[in-house]
Amino acid sequence: MIDEKQRTDIVRLFLKGESQTKIAKDIGVSYRTVRRVVKNFRDGKIPMPHGAVPVQERRRDVPPPPPPPKQIEPAPVEDLDPVRFRRVKLAEIGQDIGTARNLGRVQALAGLHRLHIEIHDQAVACVEARGDDVSGMTTAEQERIIFSELANLPPSMRHRLLDHLEALDSGKVVSLPKGTPKRSKG
Repeated sequence: MIDEKQRTDIVRLFLKGESQTKIAKDIGVSYRTVRRVVKNFRDGKIPMPHGAVPVQERRRDVPPPPPPPKQIEPAPVEDLDPVRFRRVKLAEIGQDIGTARNLGRVQALAGLHRLHIEIHDQAVACVEARGDDVSGMTTAEQERIIFSELANLPPSMRHRLLDHLEALDSGKVVSLPKGTPKRSKG
């Protein structure tokens, strides 16, 4: 049997958001005792302890909400490089794709892939409009971009691409010059 002080302590710790297992360990009573006291409190059989404030309950099976976003100072328009901006966005979306895969959020993948392709196309258009290419980048930078893009591809597409690269190395594939029309099947 527990006394009134232990009962009040159990309710106070419960209201602070402690788990029932931790409360039992801290108070030195069984888990079943804590569960019974909490149930009686929820049913209104035990009054709210004086000065106790309940914390907002959250479901334990749902992760806590993310922290509020940091306020970012907007950069002056003349400092924004559209190509660099899109490359950063591509990297961020690539991370989002990886996270969605790891969390099993299959529904989000299609939208993220579409967004990735759209931003990639915008970056290519910006590069072409400026007349830029990768000539200003070091080999290490080019490799890093290629490897990060490869890592973000769906496995089936990555394997097809790697098979194609192997065929290029072995000389089994003939590269067509730009602008050569493809033969239609039929």
